[in-house]
Amino acid sequence: PSNFCGDGSWSNTSFKFDTESCLEYTSTNVPITIPTVGTPTVNSVLNISDKGTITDLNVLNLTGLHSYLSDLRFTLFAPSMTNVIIWNQPCGSTDNFNINFDQASMLGNGWLCPPINGLTYQPSIPGTLDTYFGQSLKGQWRLQVQDLANDDGGSLQSWKIKTCMTS
Repeated sequence: PSNFCGDGSWSNTSFKFDTESCLEYTSTNVPITIPTVGTPTVNSVLNISDKGTITDLNVLNLTGLHSYLSDLRFTLFAPSMTNVIIWNQPCGSTDNFNINFDQASMLGNGWLCPPINGLTYQPSIPGTLDTYFGQSLKGQWRLQVQDLANDDGGSLQSWKIKTCMTS
């Protein structure tokens, strides 16, 4: 090696590293109303045109309004149709949500209810975001919201995906 400070000696050790990039993608078809009648299912989509193999994936800024959070189930679908339930009827009769999901969260999956503090937790058991590792990022991602009880409604206000990937 050589630079303005002088010449150095060569070593026998070689180093190899791979680079990866991390990007955030925000859903643009929200807010979406969750009807009060029946047991509706609503879907929000997120189209990603970037290519890459997923090495980490988080769901961020999942916000909305709804009474009785225990009525709700959230499932994230990858373009491959692989899916993970990230929220499965938590928190009893508490209202509204503002939460993030990261499989590596030190807070685990013991959410504070109602989850309106914007903190980051692990998904509901047995859901794991590690399921998406090694999959292609490109395509349509879908967040499905199921309201499993009649008479309560609300809205999904926002959500986004943060993913790290190799190119």
